[in-house]
Amino acid sequence: MCCSSFSVMQKRIGVKAYSDIYYELVKEYFMGKQLSLICQDSTGIPAFSLNDKDAKFGRKTPSKIEQQTLKSTEKAYFFGYKTHTIVEVTSELPPAFIVAPANRHNSKFFDVVFNRVKSNFAISIWQNSSQMPYITQQKYFGH
Repeated sequence: MCCSSFSVMQKRIGVKAYSDIYYELVKEYFMGKQLSLICQDSTGIPAFSLNDKDAKFGRKTPSKIEQQTLKSTEKAYFFGYKTHTIVEVTSELPPAFIVAPANRHNSKFFDVVFNRVKSNFAISIWQNSSQMPYITQQKYFGH
């Protein structure tokens, strides 16, 4: 199945149904397992057209390959979206994510995405890649 097949399916059944199917598959995979290490990050997704009314300009850190090619680690601007994702590190599966315009920072979505994970899965340890100081185990786990 190629990538366009997923897009065609999403258009046919709708975003909500597509999202529900995704989350049910992930829940099935993690059933009876505990998420031991999770991390959060975002990834830029360029828009197909500058006429996309929902897309915005945002900044992203170039990949390692881009840094070598450009000889720079400076953040780059792009037009599109970002996926704000929490990933379970050992399986590399994302139990939760949100797609938003590119101008929105990870910190704006961490609570929403993390609470989605916390409400659906057992979690023992977590790590936030952006290392935001206000996020503590006390805030989420009462420790």
